[in-house]
Amino acid sequence: MNGWVFTGVALWLLLNFIGIVVAIAGIGCDDNAAAKGLFVFVLLAAIASWAMFISFCLHMGGAL
Repeated sequence: MNGWVFTGVALWLLLNFIGIVVAIAGIGCDDNAAAKGLFVFVLLAAIASWAMFISFCLHMGGAL
């Protein structure tokens, strides 16, 4: 079971990092207002995901 937890956390970290990089690059490069809105939404979702992960770790008392 620990292998699945590690795989899930590693995949989440990878996808979250890719999402943050793409969102920041998209906000800076694209001139389309609708696309900028989408990139801002992706960036906010990634930040919220980090906040949920950190709050889960704090709630569990550092179990991860």
